[in-house]
Amino acid sequence: MKLQKIHETILYILLMAKENGTGDLSKFQIVKLLYLIQIESLKFTGRPFINNLSFFREKNGPLSADIYYAINDLKDSYISITTVNNEAYGYSKEAHSLLNKKVSFTLTDSEILFLRSVLSDYLTLTQAKLKDITYKTEPMVEITSKETNGNILRKMLDYGSVPLDKDVAESFAGI
Repeated sequence: MKLQKIHETILYILLMAKENGTGDLSKFQIVKLLYLIQIESLKFTGRPFINNLSFFREKNGPLSADIYYAINDLKDSYISITTVNNEAYGYSKEAHSLLNKKVSFTLTDSEILFLRSVLSDYLTLTQAKLKDITYKTEPMVEITSKETNGNILRKMLDYGSVPLDKDVAESFAGI
C-alpha cells in the first residue's frame, strides 16, 4: 500500500506518542489531533495540512470518515488496535499503537517541524481537554452557534472561519 499524507500523519502522531511515553491513543484522540493539525495549519499557513480532509459536526465534536478509512487501511500492517478498559473515561477504548515496522516518511522537514510543534501542545492532553479545545475552534463555534434546542447540525465544518495569522504564516511559508 502506498501511504498517503493522511496515513503518514496518523503514523507520525502515533510515533510521537510512543516517543513521548504518551502510550496508545484512542481513535477519538487521533481524530481530534488531526482536526487541530488542520486548524493550526489553516491559521499559520492559510491552507490545510492534508488536502481534501473534511470534518463534519457530530455529537462529540468534529469527525472525519476519511480518518476512519485511513486507520482501517493501516490496521495490522502498520498499527495495532486493541480494546482496553478505560476506567478514567468510563468506557472501553480502542488503543492504537505502532507496530514495529519501519515507516519511510515522505513528509518534508518543514511538515515534521510543524507536526512536532502542534503535537507538543496537544498530544499529552486528555480526551476531555481535546474535546474542549476543538469546541473552541472557529468552525465549531460557528456551527454550534446555529444549533437550537439541543439539535446537532450534522454538517460539514467550514474552514473559512479560521483566521490567518499573517505574522506566523511567514515563518511557516515552506510547509
